[in-house]
Amino acid sequence: MSRVDRMNEEIRYQISMILRKEARDPRIGFVTITRVDTSPDFKSASVYFTALNDWGPSDDTLKGLKASSGFIRSLLAKRIKVKFIPRITFINDIPDAATERIDDIFNMLRREKETG
Repeated sequence: MSRVDRMNEEIRYQISMILRKEARDPRIGFVTITRVDTSPDFKSASVYFTALNDWGPSDDTLKGLKASSGFIRSLLAKRIKVKFIPRITFINDIPDAATERIDDIFNMLRREKETG
């Protein structure tokens, strides 16, 4: 596992914990951090997320995450011992949410077919 991969996983884990235990913005709700892509110089990180019941772009969730990014970054600085804490850009991971929704529809159709 490369240094960037380890950093990506650590940032993903830490942001997940921060959102679960410390974020207070009601717009955020239940968010899953799906992956993190950090630049090779560690100065920026794209943080991909999905939100529960998020079948399309979730402007409120994204606005809440953007508003909390400074707070999240300051907590990351306390938890991850590196020279630079990357700038965080949150990106709604629509393909994963859409795929999940399509799977739910297929499962529902399959159950309907089996029962009647």
